[in-house]
Amino acid sequence: MIDKVSMYYPRALHGDGGVTNSLWMWAESFRQAGVDVDVLYDPRPPIYAGRPVPPQVCVRPVTHYGQGRLAMPLNLARELDPSTLLILHSGYVVFNVVAAEVATRSGIPYTVMPHGAYDPHVRADRKSTRLNSSHITI
Repeated sequence: MIDKVSMYYPRALHGDGGVTNSLWMWAESFRQAGVDVDVLYDPRPPIYAGRPVPPQVCVRPVTHYGQGRLAMPLNLARELDPSTLLILHSGYVVFNVVAAEVATRSGIPYTVMPHGAYDPHVRADRKSTRLNSSHITI
């Protein structure tokens, strides 16, 4: 049984997109199941005021270097506990590759939750996957 989960996504407190919203739904579900949850994020961008943090979920800033998609966590190992499962939100982007390497070197189990990043429909040409009214039957 998992007793503690650390969820890592640099933009966890900075946006209102699909990955961010999914992360918070997962965090709340883990808490309701009795699992301790930490959310690790990049503190540099402004915090989105509309982002409620579920009760009893701990948010912890992690120092990063680089900007945007090239932001990478520094000293992430200090934030990880050997009894914790690290969940990396988003796909195999630079910040998650670095976090996975840190976890591996620290003996921390981790998993990647890509949230559809590799779904062929998401990656396909937008024109070919766009739904239009001619595809809808009522």
